[in-house]
Amino acid sequence: MKLIVTEKNIAAQKIASLLSDTKPKADKVYNTPVYRFIIDGQDCVTVGLKGHIEEVTFPDELSYSKRRGWVGICANGETVKAQIPRSFEKPPWTTKRKPWTADGLILKSWKIPTLPYLCYAPIIKVPKEKEIIRSLKSLAKKADEAIIATDFDREGELIG
Repeated sequence: MKLIVTEKNIAAQKIASLLSDTKPKADKVYNTPVYRFIIDGQDCVTVGLKGHIEEVTFPDELSYSKRRGWVGICANGETVKAQIPRSFEKPPWTTKRKPWTADGLILKSWKIPTLPYLCYAPIIKVPKEKEIIRSLKSLAKKADEAIIATDFDREGELIG
């Protein structure tokens, strides 16, 4: 099966109608609309997303220790390795006021002194459309080939 992923449902429907040897069949995978059709004897499925299926965010805090280096700390307590340049100042700080902490700094407040660190903070991807992600995973397991038919922009790149 060939899986074609588009940014919007209307694009999935249009691609299916243009490429199909016969009329495409509308179907659903976990409540996500898909369009099944055949091209030159090969089964194909198009699925349209609802824009952003993932959101990007930054960790709430950065923490430093000599043993592990810089790590981002998420709201749920999860840690993510951070690649902060060696030239940046490290704790202990000369001041104890916010956004500085004993072993790092708070990023969620976006204070001017933290912005250079924020530029190098790890980007965290958070699922936004869980049903669509579930459908994509299910379809991908059955697919022999996947085509990312998204717009040539940041949103399309994130989907890809």
